[in-house]
Amino acid sequence: LAVSVIRLAQRKTLVHELSCIETLARVDVLCVDKTGTITEADMDVDGVIPLAPEEYGDEKIAEILCAFYQNQEADNSTGKAMKARFTGTTYWKAVKSVPFTSATKWSAVDFGAQGAYLVGAPELILKADYEPLREQVEQLSSQGNRVLLLAQYDGELREELPGVVIPSALVLIRNKIRRNAPATFRFFAEQGVTIKVISGDNPVTV
Repeated sequence: LAVSVIRLAQRKTLVHELSCIETLARVDVLCVDKTGTITEADMDVDGVIPLAPEEYGDEKIAEILCAFYQNQEADNSTGKAMKARFTGTTYWKAVKSVPFTSATKWSAVDFGAQGAYLVGAPELILKADYEPLREQVEQLSSQGNRVLLLAQYDGELREELPGVVIPSALVLIRNKIRRNAPATFRFFAEQGVTIKVISGDNPVTV
């Protein structure tokens, strides 16, 4: 009986596989996620570029980001990468925090006397003032980096960000490409299948 059950299961698996192969033979567009599919799920901080080194040097940036991520829940892969990189102890206490959302693509923490800071997509934090940084951000993005902006913020923390935003640093986050991804995508290209990547990242990064 056990042998019969195993053989039946094997037949069902084979039928399922043949059905999948037949269906795949008709595919001409394949939509895939990026993180966890093309790339590994985990991310790493690859570098920090100060934008105002006289006021925000490496030590100051590390101090801010250490406090920022110790006062916020690291509830996504970017937050976890930042928290793993910027470690240590901090006496800064948040008086208000705004979590990251897919709509705003930034998060914020107000530390009272130490100031308020934003971390997120440069183009969405800076909006009309993004143009001076566009070329630098896009050049870094074209190398496969997810580029985050750290900025000081003077004003009320609302979705529209009506206050003054002062760019402080760019933080580079990198996803490692999965080992089998290049061969897989090369196969689909040779078969004439168009790949569409669905991602919340900047299109240049993707």
